[in-house]
Amino acid sequence: MRTGTRTIGTNEFPSTRLMQELQWLIGALGQQGVERVVLEHGWGSSLPPDEVWGGAECAPSGIVELISEWEEQGVLKLGGADITIDTTVHGTNIVFTHHGGIQLTTEDKRLIRSASARWAEMGYEVFEREAPGKWKTLDPGEI
Repeated sequence: MRTGTRTIGTNEFPSTRLMQELQWLIGALGQQGVERVVLEHGWGSSLPPDEVWGGAECAPSGIVELISEWEEQGVLKLGGADITIDTTVHGTNIVFTHHGGIQLTTEDKRLIRSASARWAEMGYEVFEREAPGKWKTLDPGEI
């Protein structure tokens, strides 16, 4: 992990809310100046093990369409499979987990604060990764 990078995460979102959060995060990527992302599907997809971490490169504006195509093809379901959105800007990486949660890793302090506050205001617990496999619940005052 790069110096200054933080990772926050949430507990499970309802599937209907995940698409709204995906669209909000796509907007945040646009504000960062992200022009290309690498989208990968992982655990929970219906693919054979040797194809699980496959994916594609696209503009942020193409993320929803690509995930929708994967859903239509029966490859995955948002919230039912790991979907990773990786960028080269600010070390930003977003994972929609197969448990329905979201993990956000970035050096962008404004994005961390904005996402943390947004999710806390919606009533979701927000966690911060202290070390691999070790998470602590963020107090709203820490956000």
